[in-house]
Amino acid sequence: MSSVTVFNHFPRKEDLLLDRGEDAVAILRSAVRDRAAGADVLTSLRDATLRLADDRHALSGVKDGSVPFSRTVAASPALIARAREIAADPQRVLADELERDPDLDGDAPLLAAFFIAGYGSVMVETARRLVAGEPQGAVVDDHRARLERLFAALRDGVIPRP
Repeated sequence: MSSVTVFNHFPRKEDLLLDRGEDAVAILRSAVRDRAAGADVLTSLRDATLRLADDRHALSGVKDGSVPFSRTVAASPALIARAREIAADPQRVLADELERDPDLDGDAPLLAAFFIAGYGSVMVETARRLVAGEPQGAVVDDHRARLERLFAALRDGVIPRP
């Protein structure tokens, strides 16, 4: 395959590794739009993120075999910068979806920013621990616990209480 063909699909070389942005956007849209009747958006987002972890999805940070990927990204300032750029799109999409949600009584852009930043923080810590060689089972358990703390903080700090 020629480099021209590759760059028709991946505009930047960093995107060859960081190619899950569209998947993240689809998961976020679905969590907001397709949630069960009566379920609030935080419950739906929580369920989606825990399902990613349980399925060991690449976007969870706990996928089997993710350590080489995490090492590669952590060793490259260009990949770290691109990952941060890519996170801006899911944040924008989530904020837009939340703004259109008639059931949300809260600050949609703030909730989206806190969710994306919090999820990123959980993933970075998970990757750090896995790269350091900690037992995967313990790291995955902590990953889920940190996700639970993230959603408790979002519920208590961003969504007004009735």
